[in-house]
Amino acid sequence: MVKRVVLFEAAGRMAAAGVYVTDRALLREIGRSFSDIGPLLNQWKGKRGYDSKLSRAGVPEKLQDAFAKLAGAMVQEMQSGLGVEFSRDIADLKAELEISKREIERLRSNFEVSQKTIGVHVAANEKLRRECEDAQKLAQRYRSEEFWDRVMQNIETILPLVGAMSGREVLAALPTDLRKEFLLHREKWLPGTLTKKMQVRSEHVRYFRIHAKGRFGRV
Repeated sequence: MVKRVVLFEAAGRMAAAGVYVTDRALLREIGRSFSDIGPLLNQWKGKRGYDSKLSRAGVPEKLQDAFAKLAGAMVQEMQSGLGVEFSRDIADLKAELEISKREIERLRSNFEVSQKTIGVHVAANEKLRRECEDAQKLAQRYRSEEFWDRVMQNIETILPLVGAMSGREVLAALPTDLRKEFLLHREKWLPGTLTKKMQVRSEHVRYFRIHAKGRFGRV
């Protein structure tokens, strides 16, 4: 005789799987006989309130069993198909993930190389900038020296053959066009500025020499 708990568990599994729970279906599932299964199945149906649509429609028991078998097979086939489809989707996702990982590594590697390259270019650019600044300063110094040499040459022609002149007197006697050059070279058109420049050059006794009271005369 079949145990009540065994039949209830089998009927529950079949119902959960979408299989119509019938005498014949349970007979194939757990064996025994119709006389053993029938009463317990009725108890299970009464407890669960189970009544198949086929039974309510008056479909014969044999057809109910056939439909139940077909439905079970369809459910299994559908589950199997879904499993295969999900497996394919998972495999595709894993493949895409692997490709994405490789792409990230490639981009990271390229980024690191780019960072190093940028660093090299930045250092080279900074070196060129300093060299350019040094060259500009040197060129400015040469232009300034050339300008002051011309100023001193003009002063040499202004100084009297005998006697001396102060820086203020020399500045007043310089040609007016030199004043524009003072501005271009960002030099101040002042007696003090001119006097300092003349004092530096008088130390080399090139254009003139210093006389008493800071005045300047010919060499």
